[in-house]
Amino acid sequence: MDREDRIKHFAQQQQKKQVSENQIRNILQDQRDKKAKRQNRKKRKRSSQAVLLVAASICMVLFLVKQGNHNRPEAAVPAQNHQNSQTGQVQQPAVEETEEAAAVIQVPAVQTQGIWDARELQEQQDAPVEQEEGFYEANAGASAGFYGNTWMTTAGGISLDIQTLALPDWVEVRPLTVNPYSRPCVAMDSIQYIAIHYVGNAGTTADQNWSYFEGLKDTHVTKASSHFIVGLEGEVISCIPLNEMSYCTNQRNVDTISIEVCHPDAGGQFTPATYQSVVQLTAWLCKTFGLTQDNVIRHYDVTGKICPKYYVEHEDAWVQLKADIGVALTQ
Repeated sequence: MDREDRIKHFAQQQQKKQVSENQIRNILQDQRDKKAKRQNRKKRKRSSQAVLLVAASICMVLFLVKQGNHNRPEAAVPAQNHQNSQTGQVQQPAVEETEEAAAVIQVPAVQTQGIWDARELQEQQDAPVEQEEGFYEANAGASAGFYGNTWMTTAGGISLDIQTLALPDWVEVRPLTVNPYSRPCVAMDSIQYIAIHYVGNAGTTADQNWSYFEGLKDTHVTKASSHFIVGLEGEVISCIPLNEMSYCTNQRNVDTISIEVCHPDAGGQFTPATYQSVVQLTAWLCKTFGLTQDNVIRHYDVTGKICPKYYVEHEDAWVQLKADIGVALTQ
């Protein structure tokens, strides 16, 4: 190798070394940036959890104060009349629920540890912490007057008192315990949409998914819930009153009623009994709130998440489901 070749070889080696050093510096900088982002997310999450706990505490205190006032006749205040914007008639607010009607129905505990692990991982990827925290901070004050705020407006132009609304007899009312992780006691702004979801673990029952939501008050692993759960045999459980938001549809939580649907296998298609109950329940909600099948959406339509899986991957099946809901609305 002559002198010119040695010089050229040396220059090439130096160039490779420089590139390698630049790559290492870029990798280290990228790792430092990711670590800083993780630390920031943890800080925001801790801050959000503190806000949630304070809001839930205030909500419980206000409820207890109201219950105490209700039990003292001398402190009673005459109820204010409300006017229905659709009929123009003056309506009297409904009498408050008895303790028996408001009590949580006790059911045998169901072992559900780990059944939603896959869903939780996906939810964390789909919904950044800062989005959820920002949403809650914007609506945290809504809980302050919740128990006296039962009038709801809808996209269909209806205004009604939720306390006077009786759910169909084929719906089992099993309210979750008030807590920051599955029932935060935050009032809905209005009712604009009905969102269909599918549960995170194939083959699980409505009871198991209800128990998972209820158990979040103790496990604190995430925030998740829905207004209704439809089971594998078509059974329907009501988890959250219709004027409270659930943790199910991301940025649409404040104006959307959510329905979680069980399914037998990884394909996500509903059983015939489940399908029929979804159509029946959704049609009843649409009739009640003056909505149409055009107000029925998927989780996918809000965030792009593949949920409900079968009815995202098979657009014709989703079109048929909405058509069936439209037919049920005419009956």
